[in-house]
Amino acid sequence: MHLGIYAARPEVKSIVHTHARYSTVLACLGLEIPPVHYMLTELSDEGRVPVAEYAIYGSRELAENASRALGDAHRACLLQNHGTIAVGDSAEEAFKRTEILEEMAEIFYRTRLAGGPILLSQSQFSETAGKMSAGYGRMKTIDEADTPR
Repeated sequence: MHLGIYAARPEVKSIVHTHARYSTVLACLGLEIPPVHYMLTELSDEGRVPVAEYAIYGSRELAENASRALGDAHRACLLQNHGTIAVGDSAEEAFKRTEILEEMAEIFYRTRLAGGPILLSQSQFSETAGKMSAGYGRMKTIDEADTPR
C-alpha cells in the first residue's frame, strides 16, 4: 500500500498508517469526514477526508484504492473497514496529520451522536484554507491585526 501511494504521489516523502479508534469507526461505517472543523484544511484541499473502497490488506487493489481516494487534493484518507492513511513531506508531518485526522474523526463522530454537526460552507472552508496557508498560529504585529484600533 505504501509503495503504491509513493508511486502515485511522488511528492510524498512519508506515510503513516493507523487503526486509530474514531477514524476506524468512521471507516467501518463508510463515512467520509465532511468540513466539520477548520483544521480539516490540514488534511484536504476539498474540505473532506474521503474513504477508500475496501480491499484486503497487503493487496495491490488496496494500494490503488488508497491512491485514488487521496488523489491530488487529500493528505489523508480513511480505508474502508480497515484504518487510516496520512501523508506528508516528513514522518513528523505525516504523524501530525494522523493526530489531526483522529481529532476530526472524533469531533465528527460525537457531533453526529449529538444531533449532527453544522458544516462549514465551501466559502468558509476556502477562506480558512487561505488564512492557514499564510501561517496558522503565527503572531501578528499590531499593524497586521484584524482588530479595530
